[in-house]
Amino acid sequence: LAAAGLLSFAGPAGYRAAVAIDVASFAVCALLLALLVRVPRPRHLGRAAGAGPGRLSADRPFLALIVATGLVALSTDFFLSGISIYALAQLHAQPWLPGMLLALLTALNSVGATAVLRVTHRMYRTTAMALGAGLYAAWCAASLAAVAVPAQWRAAELMAATVLMAAA
Repeated sequence: LAAAGLLSFAGPAGYRAAVAIDVASFAVCALLLALLVRVPRPRHLGRAAGAGPGRLSADRPFLALIVATGLVALSTDFFLSGISIYALAQLHAQPWLPGMLLALLTALNSVGATAVLRVTHRMYRTTAMALGAGLYAAWCAASLAAVAVPAQWRAAELMAATVLMAAA
C-alpha cells in the first residue's frame, strides 16, 4: 500500500524511492538471517532407494506442475511491474489509477485469502490451481479488453479486472 501511495502521490520519484527502500530492506534482512539464524545440518543416515536429484528430473508430471505454477505466477509479476506502464502509457488513464489498482490488489489479497481458502479447501490442489489459472486467463482477457472500453469506463473496468486477479 505504501508503494501504491508513493506512486499515486509522488510519481516516478516516489516509486524509485520505494524500490530503493525495498532493496535496502531485503539486504538488511539477508544480513540478519546470515548472522543470527543457525540451522543445524541434517544427519544423513543412509540414502533411500530412488532418492536424490536424478529422481526429481525423472518425475515429469511433478516438473510439469512446477512449470505451470511458475507460468501462472508470472502473471502476478507482470501485473506488479507492468500495470502502471500499461495504464498510463498505453491506455492514457488517470495518473492515480495504477496506485489504486495496486492498493486494491493488496487489500483484496490481504482480506480475501482466508475466504478463498474456505471455498477451495475441499477441492483437490490441482483443481484449485486450474481454477486459479482460469481466473488469471480471465484477468488477462479483461486487461486486454480495456483497450476497447471507452475512456470514461476504463478505471472501473481495470478495477474489475484487478478483482478477477485477486480472486485467482
